[in-house]
Amino acid sequence: MVKESEIKKVLSEVSKEVFDGKLVRYVHLRSYEAKAPRELLFDRGSLARGTRFTSINGAAVLYFSVGRDCAWAEYNRQNFQELREGKRISSTVQLIAQVKLCGVLNLSDPKVRSHLETNLQEIQSEWRGHFEFYQKYPLTWVLGQAVFDSKRFDAIRYPSQWSKGDCIAILTERLGMEDYVEADPGVELGPSMMKGSLVLRP
Repeated sequence: MVKESEIKKVLSEVSKEVFDGKLVRYVHLRSYEAKAPRELLFDRGSLARGTRFTSINGAAVLYFSVGRDCAWAEYNRQNFQELREGKRISSTVQLIAQVKLCGVLNLSDPKVRSHLETNLQEIQSEWRGHFEFYQKYPLTWVLGQAVFDSKRFDAIRYPSQWSKGDCIAILTERLGMEDYVEADPGVELGPSMMKGSLVLRP
């Protein structure tokens, strides 16, 4: 990864992409049927441990996958321990969102990775427990915070660690006037989405 002191400059030079299409995520049925507030997609991630691109109590990020196969692989990985122990996984709900994102940082593009002097190994590295063990942010947290602070990007596209597909981390607090996330009626995407950027299908 490029030096932390240089990330801001590099991000100002990296080209942005537009993503206009459908994204998929799977959640437990028990989560779908949970009582309000039904923040099914957890756009703030886990406040207790952060997410791949956000630190503990960091920026709001909404995670999706590009395509059902990738989403299913991500979902099964989340439940790997239960599956390994032979426990029954509850029924699953597929959530589909139609989105338009005009400022995507595409880390699946080798040219972009080269510009940032990073690689797949760093992007897909294990972030869980890194801060607790090393007492410093994992590289993906450093990059994610820099991307958020740049105000140039509304999402990060990156290769899935568990499939050949891509995932997209939507920075919901950076959605612009031309961006949108459409979800099925009744699916609440979290408080940071309730700013006119979220459009629910009639």
